[in-house]
Amino acid sequence: MHIVERILFLDKIQLFKSFSVDELWLVAQALDEMHYMPGETLFEECNPGHALYLIVSGEVIASRFGKKVGMFGAEKVLGDIAVLDGLPYGLSVAAHDEVVAIKVNREKLDEILDANPEVARGIIRNLCRKVRFFTNQISDRSEQVLRTDRLRP
Repeated sequence: MHIVERILFLDKIQLFKSFSVDELWLVAQALDEMHYMPGETLFEECNPGHALYLIVSGEVIASRFGKKVGMFGAEKVLGDIAVLDGLPYGLSVAAHDEVVAIKVNREKLDEILDANPEVARGIIRNLCRKVRFFTNQISDRSEQVLRTDRLRP
């Protein structure tokens, strides 16, 4: 992908929605294009979070403790939490079919964040949205369980 294509792609990704063109340019320059064949591993759970991955095309299978937990396709961000907090990946991710992904290594991302606080703030805002989304999902499920329990004799 050319740099302009990368910028246009990043602009579609929720994690980068609040970024300016200059900030997208910085991130786009740090990306490495990767190609995976079916079954190839992008990263494994319990291994150090070394890179953030953006799926350009194809689908990946995410698993935890050997059990499939989901499939993800184009425009999904994977490994963001691990690469930012420095803890191991919580999932293993492997290509389901031919996958094109772009990744940014943790060291490059750290350099960008250190030099550009606004980029860091943009990522923080988007991670907060993610936390709110999951919090709302948990809350909605809890309410459903409570309603179901009330209906039982």
